[in-house]
Amino acid sequence: MKNIIIAILSTIIFYTQFCEIKMWYVMPVFALCVWLIISEIECVIEDYQDTVQRGKRLQRKIQRLGGT
Repeated sequence: MKNIIIAILSTIIFYTQFCEIKMWYVMPVFALCVWLIISEIECVIEDYQDTVQRGKRLQRKIQRLGGT
């Protein structure tokens, strides 16, 4: 976690002090990246929940067939 914070701070310092990048050009791209990351995390969570539900259904079927 400490390395991530250091990387973020050094990136901010680099882009604000050494590069001639206008921040209003970068912000939409950054917002798009954040949105893509959040949507991907949501998809992973939904897939995991679907897998858990399928596993529970399969367990119930096995229990009915096995009689135990």
